[in-house]
This record gives sequence, structure tokens and C-alpha cells, in this order.
Amino acid sequence: MTIKTGGTLSVAGGTDVTFADVGTTTPNALTTQVNSDADYRTRRKIAYKVRNATIQADGSYSKVKRTATITSPFILASGATTFNVMRIELDIHPEAEATLRQIFWRLVLSSYSIQMLRTSGP
Repeated sequence: MTIKTGGTLSVAGGTDVTFADVGTTTPNALTTQVNSDADYRTRRKIAYKVRNATIQADGSYSKVKRTATITSPFILASGATTFNVMRIELDIHPEAEATLRQIFWRLVLSSYSIQMLRTSGP
């Protein structure tokens, strides 16, 4: 498999979908959902979670972790519900400059993730 580096990501066409805050209280997290989905059983959700860096016993810092979990429920022909999930995760050391983290996330991880999802198949 070949993956491009330094590419530009863009989205063209499609329809806007609004994810609104669910209103639940979860420490270091935010859950959003598509309120316009007609059936509450198949309502799409995105959960954002943050684990900030902490000082370890030896004085070093743990990594910062940011996760977005996208869940898209689907009702099978049998009537059972399956939860299709995709996770996007960033786990980086806090000594990396903010700009480096942004570049790393936007250009490298986003681009690689999208390309890998599009080129890999069953």
C-alpha cells in the first residue's frame, strides 16, 4: 500500500449533518448526536474524550490522549441492533510543541487514516 504525505484534505458535496450535545455529564468527555435522525435506535453519535497529561512519580509527564468515537447503529434484518464504531485517536507527549501536534494531527494522522480506510477492504 502507498500513502501520500503532505496532501490536502477536502470535502466536496454532500449534506450538512448537525451533531448536538446530548447533555449527559461525563468527566473529560462530550457526547453529541444527530437529533434529526428519525429513529432514536439508529441515532448517530460522536463521543469526544480527553485525558490530559499528568506528572508521573519520576517527574516525567504522561502522554495527552484525545479520542473521538463515532457510532452508527444499524438494525439488522433479524431485528437486532448492531453498533458500527470508528475511533480516531491522538496519543502524543506534551513536550511536543502545540504546532507540531496540530501538524501531526491534521496532515499526518487525518490523511493517513482517510487513505487507509479508503484503500483497505475486505
